[in-house]
Amino acid sequence: MRALRAGLWLAVWACGLVALSSCFPRMREQPSLKPFERAMPAMPAETVPREGPDPVSSPDDSPKPPMTDAKTLAQGRLYYGYYCAMCHGEDGRGRTPVGEAYWPRPTDLTSPEVQTQADAGLYRAILTGVGHEPVLASTVARDRRWPIVAHLRTLNPRR
Repeated sequence: MRALRAGLWLAVWACGLVALSSCFPRMREQPSLKPFERAMPAMPAETVPREGPDPVSSPDDSPKPPMTDAKTLAQGRLYYGYYCAMCHGEDGRGRTPVGEAYWPRPTDLTSPEVQTQADAGLYRAILTGVGHEPVLASTVARDRRWPIVAHLRTLNPRR
């Protein structure tokens, strides 16, 4: 009797598995799309086109930095405090509790290697991140980027 009951349950399970397997298509029977097999669809009409140079991918084509007037420098100091000072320190030397926790330590922004870079190079480094630095392209608003670069120039100990 037990053997008959076990056989019946086994038959019910087998039928259930067959029924379930027919509900889901098999991967090899599904249509596939290989890369570059089809042309990409046109962008929707309400999409905003992106025009002009991208300073992240081409720093030499980036717009010129703003004038380093008192207002711009004050804004740059404020934005530097928001985004950079935690790791690089108020003086830019990278000696902070957060900065000391990283290996390698954050770049000394007063060093000749940093201060001799072109403004576009600093702009690119801010946006792409170097070492442990987070990528700030999606964090720092466009109108705050050049004031930060202007403030970095004030960290030069030779001035």
